[in-house]
Amino acid sequence: MPQQFSRRTVLAGGAGAFGLAAAALRTGVANAAPVQRRGPIVISDGRARASLVLPAEPHPDERQAADELISHLSDMAGVEVRAGTAPVPGLLPVYVGAACPDLRLDDVDDPDGTGHSFRIQVTHNRIQLAGTGSAGTLFAAYELLEQLGVRWLMPGPHGTVLPRVSNVIAPEQDLIGVPTFGSRQLHFVDNYLGTMPPGVDRNEGADWSRRRRLRGESWDAHGIDLQPPASKTAEPELYIHENGVPTNQLDVTNPEVLRRATAYARTQLAANPELRVLRMGPADGHGFGVTDWDAGNWDTLAGLPSVTDRYIRFFNLVLEDLQRDHPDVGIAFFCYDNYMLPPVRVVPNRKIIPALAPINVDRLHTAAEPSGQERRYYLRLADRWRTMVDGWSYRGYLFNLADPGLPFVPIAPARDEIPLYVRHKSRYGCRMEVSASWGYDAPAFYLATKLMWDATADPAAVLAEFCAAAYGPAAAPMADYFGKIADTVSRAPIMTGRWLAHVRIFTATDFEKLDQLLADAERRADDTGDPGIVDRVAVARIAFQFGWSIWDALRSWHEGSFTQAAASLTRAESDFAVAVSHQPVALYPQRRNFMNLIAPPIRAAAERTAGDNEIVWSLPDELSAILDDTDDGLADELYAADVPDAGWRPLATRSRSASDQGLSYFRGAYWYRTSLPISAAWAERRLSLWLGSVDESVRAWVNGTELPLIAGSKSFQPWEFDLRGKLRFDGTDRLVMRVVNRNLNELGTGGLVGPAFVWAGEAITPLSAPPPVVRGPGRRDLGQVPQPVVVSTAGWHQQLPAQWRAKIDPVGDCAELGLWERQIPTANQWLELATDRSIAEQGLAYYSGGLVYRFDGQLPSQARSGRLMVPSRARLVSAWLDDKPLRAVGWSDDVHSYALPSIPNRSVTLVIAIRDSPGAGRGGLHGRVTVTDPG
Repeated sequence: MPQQFSRRTVLAGGAGAFGLAAAALRTGVANAAPVQRRGPIVISDGRARASLVLPAEPHPDERQAADELISHLSDMAGVEVRAGTAPVPGLLPVYVGAACPDLRLDDVDDPDGTGHSFRIQVTHNRIQLAGTGSAGTLFAAYELLEQLGVRWLMPGPHGTVLPRVSNVIAPEQDLIGVPTFGSRQLHFVDNYLGTMPPGVDRNEGADWSRRRRLRGESWDAHGIDLQPPASKTAEPELYIHENGVPTNQLDVTNPEVLRRATAYARTQLAANPELRVLRMGPADGHGFGVTDWDAGNWDTLAGLPSVTDRYIRFFNLVLEDLQRDHPDVGIAFFCYDNYMLPPVRVVPNRKIIPALAPINVDRLHTAAEPSGQERRYYLRLADRWRTMVDGWSYRGYLFNLADPGLPFVPIAPARDEIPLYVRHKSRYGCRMEVSASWGYDAPAFYLATKLMWDATADPAAVLAEFCAAAYGPAAAPMADYFGKIADTVSRAPIMTGRWLAHVRIFTATDFEKLDQLLADAERRADDTGDPGIVDRVAVARIAFQFGWSIWDALRSWHEGSFTQAAASLTRAESDFAVAVSHQPVALYPQRRNFMNLIAPPIRAAAERTAGDNEIVWSLPDELSAILDDTDDGLADELYAADVPDAGWRPLATRSRSASDQGLSYFRGAYWYRTSLPISAAWAERRLSLWLGSVDESVRAWVNGTELPLIAGSKSFQPWEFDLRGKLRFDGTDRLVMRVVNRNLNELGTGGLVGPAFVWAGEAITPLSAPPPVVRGPGRRDLGQVPQPVVVSTAGWHQQLPAQWRAKIDPVGDCAELGLWERQIPTANQWLELATDRSIAEQGLAYYSGGLVYRFDGQLPSQARSGRLMVPSRARLVSAWLDDKPLRAVGWSDDVHSYALPSIPNRSVTLVIAIRDSPGAGRGGLHGRVTVTDPG
């Protein structure tokens, strides 16, 4: 019986996969050399003992297979094995593809009919390599070469490692290779995206991709092709309109759009009757407006209404027409952003294939990590899709999006989640978009390609194999280096996207330790005298040097050391030029775009301290704030000088992101205020308020008078306001800022996200400040707050502590998002709210959405089989105890009652979700949660 690769999968590896790899390398267990087994001799004593046998008219893949065998065997042993169309007497025949005389393939599984599976049969008198398709034959050749010790680690002149031997023996075997995923892609590795700098080969990864057996279909598309085509200029009526202007999104509810899309699809099918999957979907970006086909549901992660129902209904209508003549045809669409949620009103045609792309989902953690609740939520969405359609495909991201090149090794996403996609029945392949930075990504890419082929592979063993082959005696410190980066990110209870999290995740000590590990590896590599090992360590060093420089620029900028930040930025730009000139590129060249987003605020801050310019006063990191999702704060004139102090809460700006403070899903206005203690000594200088980074727009007032905007229009870029003639310089000046974050510009951000200060420029003639602006009549009195609910009890009872952790949950998605999970860390990403005070008293007087509360501690022993009394005026309340929902047993007098099960004698996690709040500032828990005896 042939040995067959198993397509069964488990959650492979664990948090310490790299640690296990490093341990194996230190103890000598891991070795790059192949295991010698019995088998026929291919090369011995400088002579070829075998010849390749090809079909008379070989397929290009079969020809490629032969060329790869010839080339690599020659590099290994210095002997060329010849190829022909017939066996050579006296030489071992190596049959390739269709030339195999009797290799049976009819019982070889071929997922999705891709032709990627293969069979290798090696006996004492011949070798047969063939696939269920031509690609499978090529992959069989690569499998045999890997068995002989060839390792394709990365592109570039030193990317391939193979043994130098005088004898080559092919191990006896009868092996069937079946890929876990029929389609396997690392998108943009074989063809780098965008304009490349001079000297960069955009296709340098093509050979590596092919040798790592990457190939397959892309199950997604942006846009819907029409016949005849349309443009929003010529036919604006075919497009969605927002504010009277056509957007880039076709109006799929328009019958003419349906007619033309169907006509184009029929043209495709006429040209290719065997076509089974059409690709279409929304254009990239937003501009969806609202239509009658929408279900009215809300996507919390996107912060937008879901439009999935609209498009599923459209796809259904297209397929209803097409399947009359092509019953097996389906439609694949890019299922992400605010069309990732499954439909709620429309039942999809079973042939619709969602290519799920979690672009709005936490990118720093995995579903297997405690902080990865968003990744687990995404997999639950996949499960819901799976009940509706025949299958789904994964189209995700194996990098930290919008990151210029800070330390990030995507080992954990590959290790933890590729097996999970199989477990959750991702039938149509695994396509990961990457930003190929070989200085960080090489071990992760090696692991990802291995797991995409065989999801049951042991990640620790694969990583040890990579490090041993790549770094030789330097393998252990390199494994420790990559492992430290991966583990530092994985363990951090921070999920903010872009570059914002790294300033909080990594410390100067972390970089010093990473530097020491690289220095150790460099010494060991130099001792080998092997230029390949030296270069492969060097590519990691080059990427790291940039990461250290840009991290120091960001850290210094956040801490107010603006001159140092600018100097580090200049150094980073030089390091980046070195990184992209290496072969392979140590950093992806297009990451310069994200460095260019960082540069303006860093340099602008430094310019405002240069020459005669001076910083007069820096805004404190923590400001008083009110959250406003109703947009009523503007009408209530929260900017006025006489707004009382009651109802504001402390909120950090540059030191902690919105997600770090429980506000990941908040959309609306952040109102900030602070005093402006600027003395009259500055009255004759031009003063400006400079805000280094804002998500996404801002207005500012001093003493109720709005400040003129000098410059500013983009998220994460500086905004500046003119203070001339607005200050009284008497110690009573008050600054109010309204930062509006309506759109998802980055994960986990909102409000002020960078340093801010008042700076003095040239001398001016002072102007008198206008009188303070006071509120008009009828404005909300923040001092008047609803009274707490008092829980009525009879018999034994005990109140739980008043202070709880909380998260903003706008539409009550707690159950879906998994915010009830006990394993979620509480060291970060939570608000602190008191239950014996109204939310209006705690900065939420203008907040009308849901809230999730969490209590970690011991419940009283008398609580066994008791009642949990939850005071809230909301109509919809849910509760969980240690991940299990509690059964509601009553609601009266603004108190929700739940039956408590038998409670363990240990700390427990109690989560309460409040939805359907009765009005801004009146939601949430509004009284002490009480455990009582129902008797």
